[in-house]
Amino acid sequence: MANIFSNAFHQYAAELYPTRIRAFADGIQYGLSRLGNYVWLTLLPIVLTTYGATAMYTIVLILAIITFLDVTILGPPRASQIVVEKLSR
Repeated sequence: MANIFSNAFHQYAAELYPTRIRAFADGIQYGLSRLGNYVWLTLLPIVLTTYGATAMYTIVLILAIITFLDVTILGPPRASQIVVEKLSR
């Protein structure tokens, strides 16, 4: 599930930038995503062993809700219908 989400999120995010900065912005976004993944995979086992599975899954659920709200509130309504030339202005 995480791999599917990661691929879909990166494809969605890449289309949000104007052509002139797309490679740079997508690279920064992807790098921050990998850094977040490192932190995520380092801290979750600690939470699991210290507080148990319920706490770990609660954290995962909260982060998923935050991501959903981020994309829903801050993202464009229809990313697939953005005209690249319009975005580049």
